[in-house]
Amino acid sequence: MAHGKNILITGGSGFIGKEATAIFRKNGWNVIVVSRHMEPDNTVIKLDYAQPIKAQLHEIPPIEAIVHLAAAVDLSSTQIDQLYQSNVNLVTELAKFSQSRNAHFIFASSALVAGKGAKVIASVDQVMPDLPYAKSKWMAEEIIRNIGLTHTILRIAGVFGLQGPSHLGLNKAISRLLDKNRPYQVGAGRAKRNYIYVKDVAEIIYEAVIEKIEGTHLIAGHEVKSIADMLQCLCDTFLPGRSPEIVEGLPAEDQIILPSNAFSCTRSFDNAVHDLYIRSTSQ
Repeated sequence: MAHGKNILITGGSGFIGKEATAIFRKNGWNVIVVSRHMEPDNTVIKLDYAQPIKAQLHEIPPIEAIVHLAAAVDLSSTQIDQLYQSNVNLVTELAKFSQSRNAHFIFASSALVAGKGAKVIASVDQVMPDLPYAKSKWMAEEIIRNIGLTHTILRIAGVFGLQGPSHLGLNKAISRLLDKNRPYQVGAGRAKRNYIYVKDVAEIIYEAVIEKIEGTHLIAGHEVKSIADMLQCLCDTFLPGRSPEIVEGLPAEDQIILPSNAFSCTRSFDNAVHDLYIRSTSQ
């Protein structure tokens, strides 16, 4: 490894994890990636999440921080006990391990802790986790706070980007456009959202570590746009002259998350889409 500071990132091979790993390495950090899927080497630890964490990580060098991104994401009616091991027990073990190493613990939570039907999420005091997934994230948050270690909890809104998770409709639209297909738009698409670009999430994580920003924070884009405007912007960039394909269905409702002012402003949606396009053509 290079002679820099060490950071441990779980889920380092995932959607946000790849971006977070890249930004830390770009800035001279030694990133130790923890993954269930990657083969181990001098920068990757293959972890069995069902086994005690401390025993598996005892040989790692001193670390400045742990960024915990790995999670089981299920927005269906799955029972919470099916999410408990990945989203609660694992967090408990990692938080205690982080405390034992005197490392800053960064936890990726979800804005859904405020409730899936909340039209405006303006404060971290809004708590109504009405999905099992959101409940598991809230339980993990409470455990972190009760342990009392140095921590940052990021309640993240919908994240978009290349190969983003398909539970976000905008990521489905991006995938269709990459295959030269028009994205689907339900009805007039008037619902307003402030989704956040995956690169901005990674930059916020980096800022939290560098600036030692603590506490619980709402993380979302600073620009609010209608779904129709977002989809048309994507079409204008990836399929000039085309528009989304209008389909029938239940229209979405507004959901605006007021982002924490502890972090730098995120890029505009247009700038994010331009970056998406450049990255897609360079792959």
